[in-house]
Amino acid sequence: MTMDRGAALGCGAAVLRVVSLLVLVGLVGALTATAQSTASNGGGEVSPNVPLLRWPLPAGAEQYGAIDGRHLHRYVVEQAEIARRHRDEVNPQFWGRIIGTWSDAESARWLRAKFDEIGLTDVGVQPLDLQPQWMPQSWEVEVVVGGETRRLDSAQPFYRSPGTSGDGLDLEMVYVGLGSEADFAGRDVRGKAAFTYSLLGAPREDAVRRAEVKGAAAVFDVHMLPGNVRYQAYPSGTDVPAFTLGGEDGVLVRDLMGDIEDGRAPRVRIRFNMEMTPD
Repeated sequence: MTMDRGAALGCGAAVLRVVSLLVLVGLVGALTATAQSTASNGGGEVSPNVPLLRWPLPAGAEQYGAIDGRHLHRYVVEQAEIARRHRDEVNPQFWGRIIGTWSDAESARWLRAKFDEIGLTDVGVQPLDLQPQWMPQSWEVEVVVGGETRRLDSAQPFYRSPGTSGDGLDLEMVYVGLGSEADFAGRDVRGKAAFTYSLLGAPREDAVRRAEVKGAAAVFDVHMLPGNVRYQAYPSGTDVPAFTLGGEDGVLVRDLMGDIEDGRAPRVRIRFNMEMTPD
């Protein structure tokens, strides 16, 4: 049997996809088992019975085989516990080991204690003066359509996004796709909330900034990843409120904007209380 070059490449790609899928399934299985075991042990230490992935060491690197991933994982858990205490005691929306907060100071003390444990000398914590820090206090984003209100729980303000004042914003929603010039063609976003969509592998369009330049009063950037991921993005560089949005919420609002029966576009209500906290 003969096979031309294109068919051979196609078969090779298919085999590669199958192998990649099998590796991914194995990795997910191992990580799932690890997570379940960690949860059963109180989230502190990975059970020694869990088959963690082990990679072969190259010749001459045998001394690194003594590094114990389970031991290192305990450090990850301890740092995560500091972040979670900040969430539970201070702010369930904007939390973590955030610079300038007590959780940041506790993280530094934790590291100093680890250095002391291994016998390092001349160890200290040096405080630094900070510029006023961007500190969100609370926010809420709701879509209103046909008298029904739906909360977008995955909404997360871009770092250093301005807040809202008074009762917040109540804006008409506009879908602008990937946010390119072609996507904005024929769409008026002035004084409205623009919803842009990002896809892995798609060109970067600087859609959030483009929406503001075209007059949007608020911008939402939807990352089309599986699930409803909520994450903190780098500064958008806009002077209007800007939020990231998870894929599931993004699909919801896209479909709402596309299913207008009475000619009235759905609206979004935004309330965002933010303070610039001095040092």
